[in-house]
Amino acid sequence: MKKNAREQWRGRAWLAGVGAAAVLTMLAPTAWAAGNANSTNSTQSGVSYPGGLVALGDSITFGYNLNPANLNPDAQAFPYLVGQADNLPVTDLGVPSWTSGDLLTALSSPNFQRAIRSARVVTIDIGSNDLLGLAGRLGLLQEALSGSAVTITPAEQLQFQQAIVQMSSNLTKTVAAIQAETNAPVVLYNLYDPFPAGSPLSAAGQEFITAANQAIAQVGTATGVPVLDAYSAFNGKQTTLVRVAEGDVHPTVAGQEVLATLLEQELTKLTLPMGAAAGSANAVTTNLATNPASPSGNSWTTKLGSGEVTVTAPAGAVAYSDNVAVTEESLTALQSLAPTGDKVVSEIGVDFPQLDMPTKAVTVTYVDSSIPAGAQVYELSATKGLVAVPGATVKSGQVSLSVIGNADFIVVANKTPVTPPSKKPVGNQPIPGGTAVSTGFAWLTNLIAGVLTVAFGFLIMQNARRRQQEADK
Repeated sequence: MKKNAREQWRGRAWLAGVGAAAVLTMLAPTAWAAGNANSTNSTQSGVSYPGGLVALGDSITFGYNLNPANLNPDAQAFPYLVGQADNLPVTDLGVPSWTSGDLLTALSSPNFQRAIRSARVVTIDIGSNDLLGLAGRLGLLQEALSGSAVTITPAEQLQFQQAIVQMSSNLTKTVAAIQAETNAPVVLYNLYDPFPAGSPLSAAGQEFITAANQAIAQVGTATGVPVLDAYSAFNGKQTTLVRVAEGDVHPTVAGQEVLATLLEQELTKLTLPMGAAAGSANAVTTNLATNPASPSGNSWTTKLGSGEVTVTAPAGAVAYSDNVAVTEESLTALQSLAPTGDKVVSEIGVDFPQLDMPTKAVTVTYVDSSIPAGAQVYELSATKGLVAVPGATVKSGQVSLSVIGNADFIVVANKTPVTPPSKKPVGNQPIPGGTAVSTGFAWLTNLIAGVLTVAFGFLIMQNARRRQQEADK
């Protein structure tokens, strides 16, 4: 029995020593990794896009002529009215004069795609300029303004029919492009008739507006998207809901309120994905500035987000006067785009109309105090990711770019090194902003600790053997 007890004690002492060493051996890789955490590259986790209402369209969505400047979307435009009523962050990407083709082209731009990914609901109000633009090119608007009766020839009727077919195709592709980026519900508006009954263009326009709305209804049915009936809401009320007195086809404030009410009624039927409230710091929104680039050359400046943007087009850069849109997204969702160790400080997106892409470089200058001297500018490519832009001019508080086509630019700054190479942390204090101090020799410390633990276990075993021998005497 004594021999058996002695063997049991010896076995327990041996297991205690080996077990302690084994535990340290298993912990050693973890301890080494923790000690060298600053020497490994961190991976960027997926970014959530807690946005709200993203409104796509033309000058109606923009709120054109509700203020005289017409450089930024107006706070009385229907998207903002709905945002206030339903506590939704709002990204208003309505661009004056844009057609359905212009919007479809913009949806291939990274800045528009990111805005859509942030959406809890997307609205589309586009197509009026497909008809009005054609009427202007055919001289029909000029005839109406002169008070003459408007006569549409069979050849002109065919052009309108072709324009409506093209609008329908563009809208179908637009809805598909949006649905490829987000699961948020999409809502379409049909077209209202801006001309009161008895006006020169009323009778002539009715035929084509009715045909266009039938096409929009078919798009809604085919894509499963609800269509809001702006036509019926405005019909017979143009003198109140449209700026008719000013010779303008855009909604009055009352007209914008009607468009907002139509959307609010539809939102009560929809289940919106969860997202940030309008006042939340996590709300992702995109700011828009827009104004025409002139064939004769021009420059315009306006506020964009927290800074100011200036667009300068030289003579001959564009074929005719049409709006260039410049956007800036809030930085919440952009950090994942930056190279490891860098910080995104700004983003600038530039979008031209489909048929008015510049043939000469247009200069875009963005002034913002967050831009440090020496910041790097990248273009976001759909196929290559971030591509450095060597021609960008960057100084403290300003970046200037030359652009010819639609592009999205990310401005990033190198993070300041938390510990200069010539200095070492004192004692066991962690590096500011890091996770742990790394000496490069954590593996040696763990090896010595393991050896000492085995030796300690061996001494325990020897001491127990001696005690047992004395007890046996």
